[in-house]
Amino acid sequence: FNLWWYGGFKGKEIEINIFQNVSYWFKKQVAVKNFLSKFNVRFSDISFDKAIYVVLCEIEVKDNKNNLPKYTVGVQGGYSLEKSIYRAFMECLTVLEYNMNVSWTDKEKFLSVTKQTLIIDNLDDNVIYYSKFGKPVLKNNLNQFEANTLKVDNLKLLLNELPKLSKYG
Repeated sequence: FNLWWYGGFKGKEIEINIFQNVSYWFKKQVAVKNFLSKFNVRFSDISFDKAIYVVLCEIEVKDNKNNLPKYTVGVQGGYSLEKSIYRAFMECLTVLEYNMNVSWTDKEKFLSVTKQTLIIDNLDDNVIYYSKFGKPVLKNNLNQFEANTLKVDNLKLLLNELPKLSKYG
């Protein structure tokens, strides 16, 4: 996540049928169509050099004039791409729900985060900031490395990969 957010590395877009998947996950509820009429949902593979899938989900409001949360992210990883996509979406949706409610569940915290907030040293303020003001302009790292790391499907193989990431692994 940090390589993407702070390092400017671009993940590979994961192309899925959002409507079909969200409808399946929510058992074809009518609310799915309403939700997708208000929000764009994108997935990216930000595994980079990891031996498991790391999936980023971004939910962004379609109309910035709308009083809905502007931008939310969720990140999950695992051996299965499909399960990682599902969990990243559910995490992102959970954060989106927090964003929708924080203005009255913690009014002081919500109001304390302004456009002038320069130091964000906790996750709640970070989530509120981007919910209120939208997706930041992330720099693009032109020196991004191309990692074609093979994915593993069990813990033993994953533990064998750790020394490649850290001398402490």
